[in-house]
Amino acid sequence: MARITLTLALVSLASVIALAAHAVAAKPSGGSVSRSLLARVNSGPDGRITRSITCTRVARGREEFACRLVSVRSTSLGAHVALVDGGLRETWQPLRG
Repeated sequence: MARITLTLALVSLASVIALAAHAVAAKPSGGSVSRSLLARVNSGPDGRITRSITCTRVARGREEFACRLVSVRSTSLGAHVALVDGGLRETWQPLRG
């Protein structure tokens, strides 16, 4: 039963990731990357774990963003997000409380 639940969760997460990547693929901005990443991290089996995300472009002309995630418990987490092959690739930084 646990295997079926995990499989269903992974399938639904994959579809959310695909939709999020499609939403930012045309012309990514910090706001669209923030919204896509927020939907992605809050769509898991744990429910709403992230309160807010702010993303800013790392350099002009590049599809890379520096993002700051704030959890519902006010823990801060940094991430470097790049748009690669139509999808989002994150590199997570250590937690700061």
